[in-house]
Amino acid sequence: MAHAQLSSDELRLIPHLAMARVAARALLTSWRAMLFPENQAYILRFTRPGWEHLRWFMQRDHEAVSNALL
Repeated sequence: MAHAQLSSDELRLIPHLAMARVAARALLTSWRAMLFPENQAYILRFTRPGWEHLRWFMQRDHEAVSNALL
């Protein structure tokens, strides 16, 4: 299996891209829960932890988070 060598700039982006994915998932599931209220509990089962992860991320120094994988 081949592996790509990521540059330091690419490595710095990974935590931010991960948090963008968490935010997008939380927003989409919140929207879907409004569309399908009868299935709200199932749709939102991972949404609260996602918002908590995003809150944790936003409380950190962004430079330190960016450098976490270096």
